[in-house]
Amino acid sequence: MRRPPFSVYLEACMALAMARMALLARPSKTHFSASVGGAPASEEQVALIHRTLTAASRRLPFRTLCYEQALAARTMLARRRLSSRLHFGTGKTDGDLTAHVWLTSGERIVVGADEAARHIELARSPEPEA
Repeated sequence: MRRPPFSVYLEACMALAMARMALLARPSKTHFSASVGGAPASEEQVALIHRTLTAASRRLPFRTLCYEQALAARTMLARRRLSSRLHFGTGKTDGDLTAHVWLTSGERIVVGADEAARHIELARSPEPEA
């Protein structure tokens, strides 16, 4: 696959920084109160956003785990007027309770797919309006 355009990479860095600040400044329940409406993202759009966020999150000087990446992906999809929905789940790994957040657009998981299958969904944002 080709390298994402620099403008998309810069957008991902900014979206991750804003997501990190949002997690520090606002209660978590506010992030799940609404969904972004619009058409579902295509396979190519999902791949571009996933790949760009993964690359950007490895290079930033602050923590960007599943929650930050899901919020950043939601921002990037909203800029493109594409639908998205946040999901929160819990599971057990080696006897320890774990939590995970992932983002979907239509039926496609944009970020967090690797861990989503090992977690039971507890909450999700409302169904996006078209």
